[in-house]
Formats: sequence, C-alpha cells, structure tokens
Amino acid sequence: MTWKPDRKYTDKQLEKALNKVAVEFEAQVMNGEAATSGKLRLVDFLPQYYDNVRNTLAETTMVNYQRIIERFILPALGQQTTEIYNKQELAEMLEALDEENTMLRCLIYLAIATGCRRGELVALEWKNIDFDSGIVTVSKSAYQKKGEGTKIKDTKNHKIRTVQIPEVCLSLLTQWKKEQFERRLQPGSAWNGADWIFIQSDGSIIYATSPTLIFSDFLKKHDLPHKKFHALRHTSATLALSNGINIKAVGARLGHSQLKTTDRYLHALEETERQAANVFGDILTTKKRKQA
Repeated sequence: MTWKPDRKYTDKQLEKALNKVAVEFEAQVMNGEAATSGKLRLVDFLPQYYDNVRNTLAETTMVNYQRIIERFILPALGQQTTEIYNKQELAEMLEALDEENTMLRCLIYLAIATGCRRGELVALEWKNIDFDSGIVTVSKSAYQKKGEGTKIKDTKNHKIRTVQIPEVCLSLLTQWKKEQFERRLQPGSAWNGADWIFIQSDGSIIYATSPTLIFSDFLKKHDLPHKKFHALRHTSATLALSNGINIKAVGARLGHSQLKTTDRYLHALEETERQAANVFGDILTTKKRKQA
C-alpha cells in the first residue's frame, strides 16, 4: 500500500491522517483485502477477490466478471485456473446441501456424479434417465439466446454419451420426479412444462444460466467459499482420476473429444499434491524445531 500526504497538511493534520490510513490498512489486512509482499499472480489472487466482492455485487454482475476474467484476461496473461473442491470442502458443501430442496440436491449431485456441463444438465429430460440401469443419456445442451429464452442444441462435440450414476442419485431423482408429478396435479396449477427435470415453478425449463446463479446463492446462504458451478465438473474429473479411473475413460465420461483436454485435470491433481506436501512439510519442520 502507498500513501502520499497533502503538502498543505500541518503536523497535527498529518498525524491525524496518518493514523486514519494506518487503521484502514490494518482493517484491510484483517479482512484479507491487502496482498502480501512479493509476487502474486492474478490467478492466485482471484479466489480472495471473489470472496471480497460477492456480497457487494449483483449475482449477474459477478458471473459476468468471472466470465470475462477467466475466458479472456487470464488466457491473455498465460494463466489458467482449474477450480476444484478438495475432500473437506466437498463434505462441508454436501452437508449444507442436505438442508435444500430436492431439485437443487439433484442438480448438484448430478453435476458431481456425471461431470456434465451446465447446459447439458439443464437440457436433461426424464426420458434420459434409465432408472433400471442407472444410466443417464447426455444428448443435448441448453443455451441462452437473448430475447428468446432457453434454446436446445447438440452437445459440444455433437456426440451422444451415456454416464452411469450411483444409487444415491437415482434415489434423489425418484423423489424429485414424484414431487414434480404431485406439483403438476395441484388444483389451479398452470403447468407449462414438458418432460424437463430442472424446472421453473410452472414446469417450464429453467434458464441455461440458472445453475450458476442458484449455486452462487446456495454458497452465500451457507457462508461457504465462492466457487463457480463449473468447479463441480472439474471436481468430478479429479475425483475420478484420483481414484484410479484411467484418463481415457474420464475423458469419455466428460464428453472430451481430445485427451489433452482431460490432461489438465492431472496437472490440477499434481498441484494439489504439491500443496499438500508443502503443508505437511511446514508441520513437520515446525515440530522438529520445537523438539530441538
């Protein structure tokens, strides 16, 4: 932090202004708003920045900022970020999710279990779920067209893929399908839906951008660190790789057309392992010094 006093200040005014600056700087440090000395890459500072501004910006503004920063600014600087949940963060997030409605739980569980893109999840219909085999067929993707609402197109690589999901997801989907059917039969219900899984109150498909906003609201409500909805897809990939599933199978599950796209998750795992090694190194070094 730098500060330049007004040359017209008297000694008393200078002392008062300096004390004020010192108090403000201390508050910034305590709130995590002041960067530490040394080199700090933008990609490493972003999580702190997002946490600081998420309560002051509108949700759509926050989403637009992230999109611009991560699609254009970071690549231009040669910096990339692969945001993932570690096991502790995931456990805390899922525990908070138990308090939420069934549709939101289905959305988050499927995002993690399938690794589907946001638009692919929004475009899912009940006919895409085989409750007997536990297989989800991913064939379409939703997108937003200005002035026309949610539109449906082919998946990113124009291919249909199938993904096996666990029993816990099937149970949640069964529960949500029942609740959705009961809602449709309510007296005075102006049901406008078709066969969509993720719906608005009248049964119509949610907006393609809704998962991002819903997830952000959920994290804020439970005072959890901000992460993009897309982080669930990254987390799905890294969990699969860390549990021994080969990279080709993970790439097929995610709908990647090239293995080099999936390969970045291996680099994310390596970075996580390095961070863990550094943490343990600090702990053991501190312990050794105390014993000495």
